[in-house]
Amino acid sequence: MPQAPAAPYQRLLSPRQVADGAFNRLVRRALSEGQGVSAYPTANEVVPREPIANSEFFLDHVRRGAGVLCTSDEAGKWRQYPFAEPSEALTLVERFKDERDIYVTMGTLREGATKRIAENIVSLCGFFVDLDCHGKDGEYANINVASDALRSFCKSAALPKPDYIVSSGHGLHAHWTFHDAIPRDIWQEIANELKTLMLAHGLKADHQVTADPARVLRVPCTYNFRDRAEPTEVELLPIPSLAEPTTLSEFRCSLRQALGKSAIACRGSSNRPQSPLMALIKNEQRALADTPGNIEVVRRMLDCLSPDSDYPVWRDALWGVAATGFASARSIALDWSQRGDKWELQRFETVWNSFTPDRNGSIGFGTLAKLARDAGYVGSFPTTTSAAALPAQSRAPSQFRLLDRSAIMAQPPLRWRVKWLFPETGIGAVYGPSGSGKSFLGFDLGMSIAAGSKWFGYRTTACAVTYVILEAESGLRNRVQAWEAHNGTVVPSGFKAIAQPFQLAEAEQVEELGAILPQGGVVIIDTLNRAAPGLDENSSQDMGRILAGMKRLQEITGGLVLVVHHTGKDASKGLRGHSSLFAALDGAIEVERSANGRRWSAAKVKDGEDGTAITFALHVVDLGNDADGDPITSCAAGPDTGAIFRPNPPGGKHQKEALAAIRHALSTSVAFGQGGADPQTACLRIDDAVTQASTAMVGVEKKRRSSRAREAVQGLISGGHLQRGLDASQDEWVWL
Repeated sequence: MPQAPAAPYQRLLSPRQVADGAFNRLVRRALSEGQGVSAYPTANEVVPREPIANSEFFLDHVRRGAGVLCTSDEAGKWRQYPFAEPSEALTLVERFKDERDIYVTMGTLREGATKRIAENIVSLCGFFVDLDCHGKDGEYANINVASDALRSFCKSAALPKPDYIVSSGHGLHAHWTFHDAIPRDIWQEIANELKTLMLAHGLKADHQVTADPARVLRVPCTYNFRDRAEPTEVELLPIPSLAEPTTLSEFRCSLRQALGKSAIACRGSSNRPQSPLMALIKNEQRALADTPGNIEVVRRMLDCLSPDSDYPVWRDALWGVAATGFASARSIALDWSQRGDKWELQRFETVWNSFTPDRNGSIGFGTLAKLARDAGYVGSFPTTTSAAALPAQSRAPSQFRLLDRSAIMAQPPLRWRVKWLFPETGIGAVYGPSGSGKSFLGFDLGMSIAAGSKWFGYRTTACAVTYVILEAESGLRNRVQAWEAHNGTVVPSGFKAIAQPFQLAEAEQVEELGAILPQGGVVIIDTLNRAAPGLDENSSQDMGRILAGMKRLQEITGGLVLVVHHTGKDASKGLRGHSSLFAALDGAIEVERSANGRRWSAAKVKDGEDGTAITFALHVVDLGNDADGDPITSCAAGPDTGAIFRPNPPGGKHQKEALAAIRHALSTSVAFGQGGADPQTACLRIDDAVTQASTAMVGVEKKRRSSRAREAVQGLISGGHLQRGLDASQDEWVWL
């Protein structure tokens, strides 16, 4: 392979690190016998070594970092042991190696994680192939035959030889390792390409292993106890190479060149018989005939697969269904996915909509067929037809589906980022007139979300928060210091800020910003006006461009996009600009200021109640003096139970009766400071408040008192006569 310039990922020169004198002599003998650097040691060429030293090397170099060690005992009971350092895993190997099968994750576990799932793997240091040698159908007769097949595969695909082969006792594990860790998303793309190449070349391997970042493989210098009477040692066989180290980019280039040649060869070799399965895998330019028979076959294939499979398998199955071109493809995939415990509509939609034949051409309905066969499917395979001959409606899955009651009830419930205020995904706004404190309030909201702490008594679900500050950028430092001083803590690690100009109506800038934002996080843009320079907010066309930018940013991140915005000259008319903005929001907070103080209210809540009003204050924080000796101050938003708005009198007889009864109950309450109230403020559970209000409504028919009392209490909350909040147990409280 030609020498390439330095790349971020360099191949590990393993033989020089682990070979002892005896092994070097073995390499020289192999070369002198004319076998060259492409010769593979076989299972009979055992290299003298210290067993635990090889286990240690495997745990710390062939795979690296934190992980999960798994063992299986004589009864088949599976146990998992998370470890932070390879040395911990080595201790476990010593403890169990003479009595249990031992496996280890090939990927590095993220800090604090304990479960062996793909989402917990942050990186891997190489790629691997698992070849079984039991002599069964679809497997090799023995290790020598498997070794020859692996050598032939590497040679025909022009891939570098593996750095290591592990004799697993009844098969071979081939490992290509690199010096630097490979992030999981990059690894996944390359592993999928390697898997596709293996399928195209007919290499008899467990292809799901190759593309599974959470896969466990056997640890060398342990034993395979498949036959407990005669256990077989698991051996590490380093593969010598005198070639220059191969970079990751070169490795991937070789894969893609080989994939291109395979596709051409498959289309051009019409005289060589193919199995129905391989015909499906290799035929990239044809679609399935959209017939009832083929639809039934695809459904039976899916029946062999679990919708709770590891993510790569589940995703490939969905894409395989999408590649059929059936008009009912989406419905078929959705029906299958909904059977799983991990079912989430948003997750399904994201994966389904990400499939395009041009981008995902290496995964098609042949992949689905292979997954099904590996899972035990023994039925017939679908018939293909020319895609050009298909009617237009059968070339792509329909985006529409009729939902019956069972499908409706299977829809997941709304997930909240700030419970009862903002959903986990969507677009929203914090708006108010100049000087109302909306920017400080939005800043405090972002901090609370990043920390996962309550915000004015409302529960938040922690996630990454990015604050795009486009006004008063120079004051960002002071704002951070003020928030920390007022709250007695440092800024949460999940909070980040961007202080560079950004335009929502510029598609390139939206894509560029979206590419660096964390997935599933919150983006707060302060302000909308600065993010849309030169545009007319009152124009439906210009507002359409702004909304398109917000929605696109939300699509890229899969999270929540909030904008801080102004009200118009008449603040009572709400958000400034075209009415389409407010209509498109999934949640909105209105900020007000009067001579009596500041308050915010829920102006719009998706699938929830709006109108709730809460007082707050901007607390001035002294930050010392500048170079001229002048004081430096900033503000931090927070609750202010002393700032009292004078609401209109309670509306109607029932509200007046309810308020009087609740006031009396609060005067004797022994609960204080609940749900975000001041520690000295008496509180009532909202159900107790409803009960007190009900007893006061002596003029209401008894069977209607409870419902009328609840209406009256909600009216008092909406009118600002009662404050409301949630405690840690999600119980709702009210206070004056």
